[in-house]
Amino acid sequence: MLLLILIIPIISFSQDPRIDAKKLDSLKQKINHQNNQLRSEQDSFKKKQDSIYYAQMDKRIAKSMQENLEYSRQLEQQHRRQMYIRIAVGTLFLILVILGLIRKRKRN
Repeated sequence: MLLLILIIPIISFSQDPRIDAKKLDSLKQKINHQNNQLRSEQDSFKKKQDSIYYAQMDKRIAKSMQENLEYSRQLEQQHRRQMYIRIAVGTLFLILVILGLIRKRKRN
């Protein structure tokens, strides 16, 4: 009895070994076609993602370069100001030294 209960489900769920070759070929073709469509859609999606990513990266790089250029200009202006201040202070001290020497000579 137990053996009969175990065999009946196996027999009832087994597939028919006579599969039509034409149907099998058409199913294979459909599956291949769908796979090809899926691959092409994935490729086009990836290309779109890459183009968006590269466009964003180009914008970021351009912005970063512009910021760096502006920063270097500010540094250059600051260095020029400091240079002019040093030259002015040095010139002022030179004038004071010359005036001091002239006064010292006049006293002697």
